[in-house]
Amino acid sequence: MIVSPFYIDPTAVTNEQFAYFIKETHYITDASVSVGLTFFTLLFPKRRAGR
Repeated sequence: MIVSPFYIDPTAVTNEQFAYFIKETHYITDASVSVGLTFFTLLFPKRRAGR
């Protein structure tokens, strides 16, 4: 596995701070979209795009 360089903030963010950020900015995380799509395609493989 090769991991590309990435940035880590010098300070931690609490769950409460992150929840506030989500609420105020209406940010949609990759996890909130990708996980649902992943499970959907596992449950209904014939409904994937192009089928």
